[in-house]
Amino acid sequence: MTTPQTPEDNPERSGGDSTSTPSVPPGDAAGPATRRGFNWRNKWVLIGGGVAGIVAVVVIVAAVMLAAGGRGNGSASTLELVPDDTEMLFVLNLAAIRSAEADFPGDYDDFVDELQDEIESEFDTEEIGFEQVNSIIVAAENQSFDGAVVMQGDFFFGDIQDEWEDREYEEDSYRGYEIWDGGKYFVLLEEAGAIVASDSEDQVKDVINIVDRGTGALADDPEEDLARIVSRLGTAPVMIAAAGDFGEQCENAVAGCAGFGLAYSGADPDREEVTVNLVVLFSSERRAERAIDDYDDVADLMESLLDGFADEADDFAGLPNAEDVDVDDLLVEGEFVLGTGYLEIDLDE
Repeated sequence: MTTPQTPEDNPERSGGDSTSTPSVPPGDAAGPATRRGFNWRNKWVLIGGGVAGIVAVVVIVAAVMLAAGGRGNGSASTLELVPDDTEMLFVLNLAAIRSAEADFPGDYDDFVDELQDEIESEFDTEEIGFEQVNSIIVAAENQSFDGAVVMQGDFFFGDIQDEWEDREYEEDSYRGYEIWDGGKYFVLLEEAGAIVASDSEDQVKDVINIVDRGTGALADDPEEDLARIVSRLGTAPVMIAAAGDFGEQCENAVAGCAGFGLAYSGADPDREEVTVNLVVLFSSERRAERAIDDYDDVADLMESLLDGFADEADDFAGLPNAEDVDVDDLLVEGEFVLGTGYLEIDLDE
């Protein structure tokens, strides 16, 4: 896989070898709140302690960070389907799971079965199989989850349409694209190989506008805080980034914090350890330098994010438990503070 830009390597942890070969994969989707799994809209949880008010992410982010591996799709195409008012972004490359099935560090079949159930629930169809999905993107405008879930892959669009017709979903059109109303709204974007789901009709229309007009995507404005964070994370099979209102709440933990991002960067099954790249954006270089001087505050922020992932991942089928988290190698680059996070996992359970 292509590893994101990272802080300096930690020779003590890597035994002097700065390279590591990831050998484990990722996963993702959504479902009803009564399931043991997760739900895109119900699982945006708050991290407690000194980071009160920061949204941690859906359960699957934690799960995937424990299982991720393989090669990422890259963030450029992701930003081309994300509206420019997005403030929270989660990206999952499911193709990487399939490319590294043999090295999955848990019960692969249980993991995929639960994931399949969640995909069917989020998109209200049994015509989408795990093997068809290449990536899932969650883009939220604010903390009440005004946003959309975008799934990319090789789909049989006609079969999905037939199922929705059988369910008597209402069909409408916008700019020549179908919008299906089945309690929530769906759009089939065949030329983009994508399906969009949202509780809001306006949100699915925002994605249609991007495809139809060729403008209005986050990729069109690389100077936006969220776009800068995603760019700094680089290419990874799993990533999450937050800015805007999320970044303002981040300031409760560390003065001047404007946003943050995390991305899977590797795994070492022999050491039972997963590595995560951590990025915190500040409002100025001076703020970033002050944050690194007050090392404990920014390290506590990063550890709290990882703790949230680890706690939620323990409940996801097929994955090993997370035993502990640690943060190391903090450094300043311009307005960014970068760090490396470590999750210890128990592969014997």
